[in-house]
Amino acid sequence: MSREIFAKMSGTLDSNRKIRKAGRNGRDVFLWVLRQVALRDSDGSIPTDDVTDFGYVSEQLMCSAAEAEEGFKSAVAAGLLFVTDSVTRIVGWDDDWGRRPMSNAERQARHRAKSRGDSANGVQRAKSVTDPSLLVTEHVTSNVVEESRVEEREGRVTPPLSLVPDSPPEPDRVARLWSEQERLRRSAVASGRPLTLTKDRRKLVLAAIKAGYSDDDLRATLEEYADEARRTGSLEWFNGETNWRPANIARKLGGMSSGAPHRPSTGVY
Repeated sequence: MSREIFAKMSGTLDSNRKIRKAGRNGRDVFLWVLRQVALRDSDGSIPTDDVTDFGYVSEQLMCSAAEAEEGFKSAVAAGLLFVTDSVTRIVGWDDDWGRRPMSNAERQARHRAKSRGDSANGVQRAKSVTDPSLLVTEHVTSNVVEESRVEEREGRVTPPLSLVPDSPPEPDRVARLWSEQERLRRSAVASGRPLTLTKDRRKLVLAAIKAGYSDDDLRATLEEYADEARRTGSLEWFNGETNWRPANIARKLGGMSSGAPHRPSTGVY
């Protein structure tokens, strides 16, 4: 089935002074020309030969040929139509009058374009918000990311510990840390599950020494890491040949030496 074609006209057409001047026959001929323009999707004109074929026009309008001819002349005299040898044009035709109802495809394309524009404007408005707490967060991958951003805004983020010491640690503090490590080891051995700290946790303990943690804080840190190792199952069997010794700790942090003999490293730090 072919698509229907519509012609645009004013709802007050019958009251238009030119229409009233042209009379009924002039109005009918004018509306016939208007419909032909819409059907042909032209620029407001049709060939003069078509509109002056009064036999054909009278058949379309269901009137006599004389009435069709009289209507044509009346429409021209009233200023509704302008006639040349080649074309007959609707007077005052422009782009506004030439607009026709959109097809479904055109209507959908216009809706998609409008939706894209509204979406872009919405993002721009969100980025223009001055209060960071009201800003719409885009592409958030997890709640952890959002929570970290909240902490940063509220100043609750603890700066990461550095492994570069400001000054060498005190020998007695290193020895006390080793004592705590030994206590944990012996306790684990007694329970049948000996362990040492993992590589990453040891680095954090070294950083804790550098940061000047108190003895109680160091003890709590070691116990926390040991408990976590038990929970996660990431246990290491204690090896007496590892370099987890006060001298090695001090050497790593600042070149200190406790005088203990160097033992070969197994690569576990």
